Amino acid sequence: MSSVDPRRSLELLLPEVEALNAEVARLSAEQWQAPSNCAGWQIGDLLAHVVRNGWSFLVFVRNALTGETNPAFGPAVQRVQDEIKAAGPQAAAERQARETDQFVGLVRGLSEADLGRQAQHPRGLRSVAWACSQRLVEVAFHRWDLRRSLGYNGPLNGELARHLLDFMLDPASVSIMTDLPPHAPPDTFRLVAGGSAWRVTVGPNGRRIEPRAAGPASLEIVAEPGWLALALYGRVPIEGQPFRLEGLPEARRRFQLAFGGQPA
Repeated sequence: MSSVDPRRSLELLLPEVEALNAEVARLSAEQWQAPSNCAGWQIGDLLAHVVRNGWSFLVFVRNALTGETNPAFGPAVQRVQDEIKAAGPQAAAERQARETDQFVGLVRGLSEADLGRQAQHPRGLRSVAWACSQRLVEVAFHRWDLRRSLGYNGPLNGELARHLLDFMLDPASVSIMTDLPPHAPPDTFRLVAGGSAWRVTVGPNGRRIEPRAAGPASLEIVAEPGWLALALYGRVPIEGQPFRLEGLPEARRRFQLAFGGQPA
């Protein structure tokens, strides 16, 4: 189980959803149909995905607490995403606000034991505590996707990004954002941001994450938390001014192969 505090994730989730909903509600019908920065998706597809994800995590938590097995993810719930896109931006913002309130209301008062209850996710059994942080991941990065689609060129908020990095790079976590893409070549990277450091070893059996590790690495990447989180999520390349790189040139390509894909 992750050592990241799920209640802190909920605290960060609420203002992030509120800000996203305000941005969504202001979108015009033309913007809803415009291309997003996610290849092959219109802005409406991107936002239908993140709003549906909120519904999915609400169902997931209910399943964990009741023992039910209602479909929460995957092809069986595509109809929900289609309905959200068809309804347009204002309805999407209202739905996300309503279901976020329901999600937080379910989780906020749970005991530690209940936070550890599990339900089925496409990647395996996951806990309610995990769902709190993973939902924050979805909202934070997809809000950035929306802003990027509309012309924003900056990083994630630093405080938010530090919390996301602690979750995404927690050795005890099962964050789907640190799953290894197929055929990623083996290598070791040191990541440094905001006074924290991690050594990530990529190999045939996945990734091994060591906090504060000082061992050898083919490439060291130093950046502000808001930029490093985006690089790990596959949203920005590590070349350029926000990043300070030291190590083998070919390791830069191997990092992009290991971390450069779009999330599921």
